[in-house]
Amino acid sequence: MQRSRGRWEPRITPAPTPASRWALGGGERWSPRQAEREARALARSGALKRAHGAAGSSAWLLGPGTPAGDRSGHGGLSARRCGRQGHGRFPGQVPEPALPRCLPQGSVGGGNVRSALNDVMAARKLKPHHLKAIMRGALCHLELKHYAEAVSWCDEGLHIDAKEKKLLEVRAKADKLKRTEQRDTRKAKLKEKKEQDENAALLRAIEARSIRLVSEAAAAHEDAASEGLGEVFLDGLSSGNLCGARLSLDDQGRLSWPVLFLYPEYAQSDFVSAFHEDSRFIDHLMVMFAETPSWDSEQKYCPDNLEVYFEDEDRTELYRIPPKSTLLQVLQHPRYFVKALTPAFLVCVGDSPFCSNYLQGRKVHWVK
Repeated sequence: MQRSRGRWEPRITPAPTPASRWALGGGERWSPRQAEREARALARSGALKRAHGAAGSSAWLLGPGTPAGDRSGHGGLSARRCGRQGHGRFPGQVPEPALPRCLPQGSVGGGNVRSALNDVMAARKLKPHHLKAIMRGALCHLELKHYAEAVSWCDEGLHIDAKEKKLLEVRAKADKLKRTEQRDTRKAKLKEKKEQDENAALLRAIEARSIRLVSEAAAAHEDAASEGLGEVFLDGLSSGNLCGARLSLDDQGRLSWPVLFLYPEYAQSDFVSAFHEDSRFIDHLMVMFAETPSWDSEQKYCPDNLEVYFEDEDRTELYRIPPKSTLLQVLQHPRYFVKALTPAFLVCVGDSPFCSNYLQGRKVHWVK
C-alpha cells in the first residue's frame, strides 16, 4: 500500500515490458493490451509476484499456492507467450509452437484425436525436435491404432531423450499391440487360405460328379446352371442354412450334404445335417421314423408307407425316388438341381387321400 494525496491506495505493479510479456490462461493467445489488463488484475489479487532478472528483464511468476505444473486451466495457470509472431518475444528466441491442450483419452472420438494429431504435426514443422509434440503425436497414433507409427514417433523422441519414462511406456505398449495385430493378420490370412483350398476341393468334387448347382435367386435352367459354377458354389456357401450345416468332404474324398425333408401334408420338415452321398434314403427314413412324430396323430408315417419325391421347378413335374437309391444317384439325375447347396425332398404317405390330391394334375416320373 502507498499514501497518495492523503489516502491509502493499493500499489499496482507496472505491467511487464513487451519484450517479456507472457499470456496467462487456458491456451489462448492474447493481444498485448489484453495480457496487460489480465496481468494487472492478477497482480491486485496477489496471485502473481514480480521478479526481476539479472539482466534487468522482468517476468511474471505464479504466486503462492498455484501449482506451476497445472496446465489444465482449473487448478492453476500456464504461461504462454502472447502477441502476434514477431512481437512479444526475447531477442533471437523462436516462440514455442502451440500444442493441443488435452491429451487424447480412450473416450475421445476419432475425429478429435485426428484433429489433435494434425495440430501436433503442424507444431513439429516449426520445431521438429519438440519432445512434447512427439510424445503427444505418439499418443494420438496409439489411440488411432496406428501402432507402427506410434513406435516410430517414440523412437524419434527417444533419440532426443533416451530416458523419457512416458515415451518408453508408450513405445512398449504400442510395440506389443503392433505384434498382436500382425499375429492376428497372419492368422486371418492363413484361415482365409485354408478356406479357399477347402472350397476349391469341394468345387472339384462337385464338378467330377456332374452335380448341377443353382443359386437360390436364379432360375433353374440346365444351361445356366453349368455356367459360372464357381460363383454359384460360393453363393451357396455364403447363404448357408438355418442350422449352420454345410457341405463337407471327408478324408476318403466323399461328400456329405445337408438335406431337407419336407412333409407338405402337415407343413413339417426334418433336417439332416450330414447326409453321406453313399447312404440310402431308406436308411435315414428308418432312423427318423423309428418313433412316431408328435404331429402324426394318425400314426401313418411309417418307413414302409412313405414315398419320396423331388420337384423339377422349371417344368413343374415330380420325380419319385426309389427308397433304396443313394443320395449321389439322385443328385446326378439330369433334372435335379441343388439349390443353395442344400438338397430338398418331398415325403408323402403312399395311397393316402392327401397324396392323391397333391399329385393330381401333375406329371410324375419314376427315377430308375
